[in-house]
Amino acid sequence: MELKIDNKNLKKNQEQVKEIIAVSPQETAIAPNLTVRENLELMAGIHGYKKMEVKEKTGNMIAAFSLQPYENQKSKTLSGGWQRKLSIALALISE
Repeated sequence: MELKIDNKNLKKNQEQVKEIIAVSPQETAIAPNLTVRENLELMAGIHGYKKMEVKEKTGNMIAAFSLQPYENQKSKTLSGGWQRKLSIALALISE
């Protein structure tokens, strides 16, 4: 059996596939003791963005998901819905 995403073989082209997909697990994938902003900055850093890009990507996700009122709040204190929004923003920060 062969699995393809965007006509790319999943086993043979793992790096190319990783560039075009994002994952948002059913359970929220957030660091509960970090703030919303810190979670986003961490994920942008993991994806290899430079310091200025990290700030830009983080700001864009905060704006896109209306997270401004919560950006300095520990993510464990967010409601389930806001945690889910943050988890989706984390998945999409890599574009």
